[in-house]
Amino acid sequence: MAAPASGQVLATPSGVAAILGSTDQIETFTKFHVVGVADALDPAVIDSSTVDFGQGPGLVNPGIAFAVSNFNTSDMQWDLFGEGNSEEFGFNLFQSGAGKVTFAQPTPAFGINLVGVNSVNTIADAVTTVNIFSPNSTLLATEPVTLDGLTPVFFGYEAPGGIGSVTLTVQNYGTGGILRTNYLEYGSAVPEPSSLALIATSAAALLARRRCGRQSPGA
Repeated sequence: MAAPASGQVLATPSGVAAILGSTDQIETFTKFHVVGVADALDPAVIDSSTVDFGQGPGLVNPGIAFAVSNFNTSDMQWDLFGEGNSEEFGFNLFQSGAGKVTFAQPTPAFGINLVGVNSVNTIADAVTTVNIFSPNSTLLATEPVTLDGLTPVFFGYEAPGGIGSVTLTVQNYGTGGILRTNYLEYGSAVPEPSSLALIATSAAALLARRRCGRQSPGA
C-alpha cells in the first residue's frame, strides 16, 4: 500500500525549477568519460569524492550520492547507450534490486529522467516505482513511472518539508535490465520552521524601524 502523499508530482523540469528558484542544481552525468561501451564502477557509493578508472573526484555534483541495495561489482556504471550516444549514468537494477539517490541537504523538490534498457534492447513497458523519503527516512509517497524505451521519461516531486532520499525499483524488467538517467535536478536545504520564524521576526522589526524613521520629530 502506498504511503499517504505529503506533496505533489511535478510533470516538467520547469515546474521543479520554479520551486527551487536560485537553489536549483542540475546533474547531467557528463563528467565521467566512457572508455568503452560501458564502464562499470567498483565503489558501492558514488558521490563527489569518488575516484574510479583514473577519473575523479568530482564525477558528480557535491551534495548527492548514489548507491544500490545488495551491491555487486558492475551494479553502477556509465555507458554510451541512449539518445545521441550520450554518456548516461545507470543503475543495474536486475542484480541490485533497488537504486538510491541521497541528498546531503534536504531538497524541497527534485526531478529525474528515467530510461530502461534490457541488455541492448529498450524496455517500453517497465514500470519504475519511485519511493520518496523525508530527511528522517519517513516514506512520503510511492509513485509508479512507466518507461518509454530510449525516450527519457521525466518524473518530479515536491515535498514542502524536504526530501532526503529517493529509491528506484523496476518491474517487468527481465535479465540484464539497467535503469539509466541523464538528468537529475534538486535544490538546497529547506529552512527549518524556527529559521523561517526568525526571518519573519527580523523582517517585521526592520519594517517597524523604517516606519519610525519616517515619522517627523514630535509627531
